[in-house]
Amino acid sequence: MKMLAYKLPSLVTLLSLISCIHGPSLQETAASDLDSKQELIKLASDIQEARDAQVDLLADDYFRNAVEAFKKAQTNEASTQEVQETKMNLTKCRAYLAKANASAKVARSYLDDVIEARKLAVAAKANFHFPQEFSDIDFRLIRAGHQVESFDYDPVIAHRIDIKVDYRRL
Repeated sequence: MKMLAYKLPSLVTLLSLISCIHGPSLQETAASDLDSKQELIKLASDIQEARDAQVDLLADDYFRNAVEAFKKAQTNEASTQEVQETKMNLTKCRAYLAKANASAKVARSYLDDVIEARKLAVAAKANFHFPQEFSDIDFRLIRAGHQVESFDYDPVIAHRIDIKVDYRRL
């Protein structure tokens, strides 16, 4: 009896862990709790919010994958016969968007001053007056975001001042 009382907390912990492992994940329930139309509307809003926060530049690959999955979900939604495909693409979009936001958060910690300089350049309409130069600098910012994603921080630290100054010159 003493042995059973000793092992009971371990058994309860083990069973709790197993139930957590086999339970539905947050991403799986996200697309199934809401109907597809509601989820598309919510994701469109979340994508625009991420774009406004410059996640599309700071986590380019993840963001692009999220938008691609979103577009596929929109296409599938139009065809009522592809419900499972729509849900799968909604789930992919949500997962990629979460990764993009997390990656952008890390990039922001290294590039916050650059992001502020870019916002000022956009407010001054530099992207309209100097589209090629602005695009070139954006490319360098995207590359810095890729370097942060791959944990290669030294080039980011070395070049962030140059990128910031170039945005401010516009």
